[in-house]
Amino acid sequence: NELLVRPISSKTADIESFQEHVAKKLQLEYVLTPDNYIKMLLIYLRVESGLPVLIMGETGCGKTALIQFLCQKILDDEMEIFRIHAGVTSEQIINMIHKFSQRAHECLLQNKRLWVFFDEFNTTPSIGLIKEITCERTLLGEPLPDNMVLLGACNPQRRKKDNKIFHNHIGIKKDLYEIQRLKQNSGISLLYTVVPIPETMLEYVWDYGYLDDTIENKYIRTMLYTCEQLLENIEWFNL
Repeated sequence: NELLVRPISSKTADIESFQEHVAKKLQLEYVLTPDNYIKMLLIYLRVESGLPVLIMGETGCGKTALIQFLCQKILDDEMEIFRIHAGVTSEQIINMIHKFSQRAHECLLQNKRLWVFFDEFNTTPSIGLIKEITCERTLLGEPLPDNMVLLGACNPQRRKKDNKIFHNHIGIKKDLYEIQRLKQNSGISLLYTVVPIPETMLEYVWDYGYLDDTIENKYIRTMLYTCEQLLENIEWFNL
């Protein structure tokens, strides 16, 4: 990774050169908007304060990409993404955390932190173990390395309308009787299959939000600006 943390010296020329270099790097590798810039600041403040970073947001709204860019490109730290799903067991979580702990000790020799990101942590029945790891910073009572940063993202509980269940022609359609069984067990039809979040974790969960039409338009425009050939055709920006 190329270091983007600080200029070579405090001289004006070095600072200006550093700022220009960072701006070009950001433009090529990530779509930076005021919205995600503020979100990165909030995440950074929580990390520096030693608070768990637990984000709730819709699938595909850019949570993982934002944290990965902040960690690896801006702060020059290391990152591991643990993608959670309903089939992940407590034993698998314990084994992965042991591996991450070993890597955290290796990162310490390089004066770096290891960011561990639990993606969709509320999809596994073993969420209680993830609560201990992220909120208490322990694994089965044993403390985790101090240079390990713990983050997580979860999906919100969204009710799914009946017409979207039976008339959705995208992806795999569930059998009518399977849908009825799920509704009888849970009482409602959910857009995501999630488990209840422990009360301790709820204290730290904050809403990532979603992309409204205005923000989405800014994202698209920023992406188009990175394409030199498109800059010659201004009509693309007026669609």
